[in-house]
Amino acid sequence: MNFRLDDRVVILVDDVLFTGRSVRAALDALVDFGRPRLIRLAVLIERTGREYPVAANFVGRRVDIPPQDIVQVRLRPTDAEDAVYIDAHTAAGPSQATAQFPKAPGVAP
Repeated sequence: MNFRLDDRVVILVDDVLFTGRSVRAALDALVDFGRPRLIRLAVLIERTGREYPVAANFVGRRVDIPPQDIVQVRLRPTDAEDAVYIDAHTAAGPSQATAQFPKAPGVAP
């Protein structure tokens, strides 16, 4: 970044909040750019399994799934679609389920 964060409001955005490790690393990196007045965390998917005391201020969807399951978020333009997939690992082996989340009003496809 080519600017300082001193006395600014920062909204940190993450796709999936799981253990909290990536958010902790991002917070550590932010201090290299100054001291923000306020930091808030927005996540698309919040799942159980926190290892660090991290809580999101804004959450798109909370899911309670086993720790061995994997959440994949796909978003355009990087991906061909806007979707969330949960790869469930059971005794029978892995399977993939699409998490169907309703679109917010006024959001274009």
